Amino acid sequence: METTRSRTFRIEMGLNLKAATIPRTNPNMRLFPLQNALIDVTRGEAKAVPAWYSWMYAGDRLSFRLVDITRSGGQEATTIEPALVKLSFTDPDTGLPENPFVEDVGRWRISDHWTYRWSPPYSRGADQELPTWDLSWSDGLSWREGTLTLSSLASGQQLHGFEMAVAIRIHRDGWTDQYVFDPEMIVGERGGPDGKI
Repeated sequence: METTRSRTFRIEMGLNLKAATIPRTNPNMRLFPLQNALIDVTRGEAKAVPAWYSWMYAGDRLSFRLVDITRSGGQEATTIEPALVKLSFTDPDTGLPENPFVEDVGRWRISDHWTYRWSPPYSRGADQELPTWDLSWSDGLSWREGTLTLSSLASGQQLHGFEMAVAIRIHRDGWTDQYVFDPEMIVGERGGPDGKI
């Protein structure tokens, strides 16, 4: 019986410093939307294609990247220093925290320095590179870079689903700006426990 091969996905989060604020009662903090796009990079960066959150399956791999989409062209120096406030996963049925990865994920962090890279969902052309930061996690001993194995059940059963939320904080112009990726439901619909589509 043929099984589905695992795929590699990346969630790219678009940070637009010119976005309109989301109404909030806290006068010391401005809240902004953090865009998100899921892409399938199984066949490499040059062949990245859009993907959907309902295509995920236990055994797939997932990584995260923050992209400054404020600038429309050129390679202008970015002066922002974003900080990862929270990357959280919850069980949609109970609302309790959940770890949808095979690994015992420690705390999350954002890379210290930005790097210009092409972004499949946000670059306006094949030659436009944008400032990017990678998100990774620490196991308490070392920083883990790159992708994580996505699996709600370590036994390899079908991913039943989880919600993911992200918050990025930036200090600028005397304000604390927080960019949020509202809870996104991620479910596995690529087949049953045997992986058959």
